[in-house]
Amino acid sequence: MIRKLKYIIPAVILLASSCKKSLDINTDPYSPTSVSENKLLPAAQLA
Repeated sequence: MIRKLKYIIPAVILLASSCKKSLDINTDPYSPTSVSENKLLPAAQLA
């Protein structure tokens, strides 16, 4: 019984801690949602 608990308790802790929403993998910090015009204009002139 003790040997089974050695495996069950860590598995329960791992599964319970993995359900957090703290990891948001859908945001990209290198892709801004808005750009000022003075930074956008030089790229448009090159195209």
